[in-house]
Amino acid sequence: MQKKIIGFYSLTSCGGDLVNILNIETGLAEIFDDFDVVSFSMAYGRNREVGNMDAAIVEGCVTQKLDLELLNDLRKRAKNVIALGTCAVHGGIPSMLNKTEIFGTDNKVSALPLKNYVKVDFSIPGCPIEKPAFLEFLECLRNGYFPETLSFPVCHACKLKENPCII
Repeated sequence: MQKKIIGFYSLTSCGGDLVNILNIETGLAEIFDDFDVVSFSMAYGRNREVGNMDAAIVEGCVTQKLDLELLNDLRKRAKNVIALGTCAVHGGIPSMLNKTEIFGTDNKVSALPLKNYVKVDFSIPGCPIEKPAFLEFLECLRNGYFPETLSFPVCHACKLKENPCII
């Protein structure tokens, strides 16, 4: 099987989701052996420039024109754009703050989730993301599909089973 070409990219964010991926430790090298990782600034000293890729995995949200330019470029070059983490999926804290004095006036773009700017093919929510969910995503991506997503919150399943809330 030919390795999928993937890249990890960060827009305006704390970087916690990418750090969380690096913290997987056990088996991380083996996981990445299954992919041709062309960009991961936290893991590599230099990234490779490539034309097309199978997936651009993007954390953070758009708050600056440079973020928007990178996101649009990734959408053009990637078969799939994956929103990674709460900021990418929902806008996170930057979208709640959405204030000019924080992000500046010259570069400001409304701080919104990625899906407000480009087509997002799959989302992995969480702040930070859950390692098992990310590993399941990678396994599915390696095999050419996305994991099943729930159309309702997990809390709903517990309530239907009359389980007490332990959160």
